[in-house]
Amino acid sequence: MFTKQTTKSKAATIASFRVSHLIETIRRWTRQDIENEIRTIQNDIQLKCRASDATFWALVSTTKYPEIKKVALCIKSLFGSTYLCESAFSSMNIVKSKYRSTMTDAHLNDCMRLVLTKYTTNFNKLADDRQCQASH
Repeated sequence: MFTKQTTKSKAATIASFRVSHLIETIRRWTRQDIENEIRTIQNDIQLKCRASDATFWALVSTTKYPEIKKVALCIKSLFGSTYLCESAFSSMNIVKSKYRSTMTDAHLNDCMRLVLTKYTTNFNKLADDRQCQASH
């Protein structure tokens, strides 16, 4: 069942935990530590050769660059979770318009499943599988 307040409060709790964890990690750093890790990561030839934009943080070693990787992954995860939540609320607002405001929770839940799924129906295959009415 989709309820706006519960889902938003859960997302807010997760986001606030991540942000507070991020702030604690950054406070423990000194300016010199940050500059050293950034300089080292910029000059890492193996990392430059193997990494692309999509795989960069997966290839960064946690033992070599522990602090900067923690912060980067924490920041990266914030945007994905916010986007999914906002996308679901936007879809819910479209489904539950003023003309459909009397929709039951069960029907809204079914409509949200249809809206949020990545499944696409192959109508041509469905039509081909059906046998047309044979002439007499």
